Amino acid sequence: MNAELFQALADPTRRRIVSLLGDGAHCVCEFQRLLRVPQPTVSRHLAVLRQAGLVTDHRDGRWVFYSLERSLGPAVLRFMQRIEPAKNTSRSPSRQLRRQTS
Repeated sequence: MNAELFQALADPTRRRIVSLLGDGAHCVCEFQRLLRVPQPTVSRHLAVLRQAGLVTDHRDGRWVFYSLERSLGPAVLRFMQRIEPAKNTSRSPSRQLRRQTS
């Protein structure tokens, strides 16, 4: 994995998009609804993911559907599964500290 790929995955919204794509192809309007963000924001995130080689698109009439790049998708999903629990674990001690001091 290269630096551009890690930079693309540094954003939480892009990680959510990649996770959603793990279930199959989606169009921009579905991401808007699921993520509750405006269309230009979704399009910008998808462009970053496409530029990093994580996402491909295909047109079906007026609709453009996005999916994970077949060669990278499974590895990226495994990577994200490994880092997400670690992120949540690293936050919990500080949450506990805040609760104790409140």
